[in-house]
Amino acid sequence: MGKSNSGFVVFGSKFMELIFAFSFGMFGLAVGSFLNAAVYRLRIREIKSLFFGRSFCPFCKKILRIRDLIPLASFLLLRGKCRFCSKKISAHYFWVEFFTALAFGGVAAFTGFENLPLLTWNLFFTAVLIFLANFDFQFGEIPDEVSLPASSLALAGSFLAFTPNFIVSLTGLLAGGGFFAAIVLISNGRWMGGGDIRMGLLLGALLGWQGFVIAVFIASFLGSVVGIIQIIQKKKKLKSSLPFAPFLTIGGVAALVFGGEIWNWYLSFL
Repeated sequence: MGKSNSGFVVFGSKFMELIFAFSFGMFGLAVGSFLNAAVYRLRIREIKSLFFGRSFCPFCKKILRIRDLIPLASFLLLRGKCRFCSKKISAHYFWVEFFTALAFGGVAAFTGFENLPLLTWNLFFTAVLIFLANFDFQFGEIPDEVSLPASSLALAGSFLAFTPNFIVSLTGLLAGGGFFAAIVLISNGRWMGGGDIRMGLLLGALLGWQGFVIAVFIASFLGSVVGIIQIIQKKKKLKSSLPFAPFLTIGGVAALVFGGEIWNWYLSFL
């Protein structure tokens, strides 16, 4: 009887964890939809309406209805086209919503609900990183309006125990920004741009220098794999560039959630 009750408790706990992760994944769908709109509004310099205002078709400018804004579902039901002008809508918007949901569900599952402030912190910066990756992927830029305040907030978070202590966070900020600044200077801007420096500042302040190293390693590995695949498919040439922020975002979110475990795993080989 004791073993049976124990098994039931374990099953119930796992089921609640699944529901918990799924709920935050659904929340991530809404966040992803908002991030798509926010990126476009910032790009066209509608900063005052970044968080407010009605969404509209970028082609015909018609105000979209609620049924046109259901994450993932509206894109599929409308077959990737505007209801009013029938212009094709990029699948990019669909995938941002999908991966934001996946990221939110994963971050919630591995962070847990026991420390709600930490969970909120991790989800917020996951959204920030996805926003920057989204912007860089579409326009090849990292906006100062988001990256610099986020770096300052990440550094300030060290006083609230959300990030490593202040010295580690400050060292990470200097190391992250300095690392990419050195690459920009050495390559005269051919390999990296100023936006990568700002991403380095943010990731360094948020993760500390150890987490930054992990994020860059993951990003470099993924970027290399994607680049090689695109060269083989003849979509890119050897000297073609790839937006690096999306890969840094994947590495950054992984380091944010698993940084300590990954670092300890690496040290176990030394």
